[in-house]
Amino acid sequence: MTISTQTFLAVVTGASANDGTGDSLRAAFTKLNANFGYMGNVGFDAKNINATGAVEVAGNVAFAGAIVNSGYQLYQPTANVAITANVNVSRVILAPTPSGGIASFFADVTLPNTTVDGTVVSISSNVAVQFMRALPGWGIYTISPSANIALTAGDSASYLLNTATSKWYKVG
Repeated sequence: MTISTQTFLAVVTGASANDGTGDSLRAAFTKLNANFGYMGNVGFDAKNINATGAVEVAGNVAFAGAIVNSGYQLYQPTANVAITANVNVSRVILAPTPSGGIASFFADVTLPNTTVDGTVVSISSNVAVQFMRALPGWGIYTISPSANIALTAGDSASYLLNTATSKWYKVG
């Protein structure tokens, strides 16, 4: 879903009641229907919001899932998590909120479904990941070495895709 700036149709109410300078009832309700029709077309139930430009928020934003922006995906898990990195993502950040009280967790991270040789994906966390398993996307690639790893707080692991060998190599 994309939210874009939309000019809503203003209902002209006139200078005073029934003075003849406002919209007719038909025109007013046509504008209202158009405004609400636009709201329905935005599709807030689509579960994804893509915004272009600056987004300003007053207050807190709570989310489940990921924030994806300019090559990175941010997750704020509250417990063990299984996530999939999107195509064109080069950094997956696991950052539980301090108020969540999570000191460590387990993570399954599926690397992106990409065919671009030399793609590097880095996975980092601000708290300990006791057990992290990197999983290949599409099932046509494997992970080398395929061993599970642990991340300390502030640590990261990086994987490089080599399409000639059909493997994601752990490089950092």
